[in-house]
Amino acid sequence: MSELARKEITNLEQGPAQVFTLFEQSGIVVTLELPNALSLSKNERSDYPANLMLTNNTEFTLISANFVVTLDDVVDSVLQALLATVRWKGPNLTDPLLKKMDFTCNGPIPPNGTASCMPNITGYSKIQWVATTNNGQSTETFTNSLALVSLTLGPIESIDTPTGPTIIVLS
Repeated sequence: MSELARKEITNLEQGPAQVFTLFEQSGIVVTLELPNALSLSKNERSDYPANLMLTNNTEFTLISANFVVTLDDVVDSVLQALLATVRWKGPNLTDPLLKKMDFTCNGPIPPNGTASCMPNITGYSKIQWVATTNNGQSTETFTNSLALVSLTLGPIESIDTPTGPTIIVLS
């Protein structure tokens, strides 16, 4: 089967794209766009481009953000059987598949702005699922899938601050 035909069949087995929230706290939201469903046969794989986005819903300009995204394998919730492995995929056939990937979002990202985040290892911009069992159905979870490493905020506008106490120094 040609590579083009294989890609067309794989794409037919993926549902439409859906945005999944990986992290939401204190006005910072990190989302990942993935298919809403996948249909795979045993040992079959499906690749999908990872579109990781950071939304800054704070009142501060975000200079940069660094974080790690861990992909959990898909496990049948009833039988506790592994249904599919999920990994970050590099651009070359010989690149190792990785469970964790560091990402950087370079700003400035203004208040209420959005930025695309890039993997720290060039080319690792796809996610690959590989079915490991004959049948089953489950939902991939993103529990503890993102560890926020750092946020750098930009200059904060000066505001009028009330005066403090009066200090008197006596000699």
